[in-house]
Amino acid sequence: RYVEWDEQPTDSRRIAADSLSYDRETWNFLGTAPIEGKRWLELTEHQKSDAMSLGFYQRTWDCFHNHYRSYAWVELDRDSRDALQVLGWSENTWEENVEPPSYDNDWSRLSENEQTTAAILCFFEDNWDGNSLEVVSDLVITEDGTVVEEGFIIDVDGGVDGVVGSNLGGPNL
Repeated sequence: RYVEWDEQPTDSRRIAADSLSYDRETWNFLGTAPIEGKRWLELTEHQKSDAMSLGFYQRTWDCFHNHYRSYAWVELDRDSRDALQVLGWSENTWEENVEPPSYDNDWSRLSENEQTTAAILCFFEDNWDGNSLEVVSDLVITEDGTVVEEGFIIDVDGGVDGVVGSNLGGPNL
């Protein structure tokens, strides 16, 4: 997923464009595709199949694409709710979709604690700041599937569940 559209193999672009409705712009600008507003369980079977062909599954989709935004507060696990509270969310603001002031800050203006907490929700500098994949060049996927950005480790929950943007189930993600 963290490889820009033009660098994706033709088959991957075709799959991404099919039921997921990605195009060059929505692929390269993380969080801009309408499909990313849906949680995994809201996707059709065809959409899930296409997403899985690209290497996604429920945990990576809901965290890295959706950042749990389509979940009700009570559906979130304790760690996610705690992370959201550090970033300024409350149950009321979450349910009313009123973003806290921290979301107006660039990554560099977040405290170290806020950055670490944002990573629990699968944010890192480039997707927090809305950078295009055309300018993103600092992401590295280690052999164990951990995403490393400028020395900052992002791991969803370890092991296979932490694999994001790797070749698991699909090419050049």
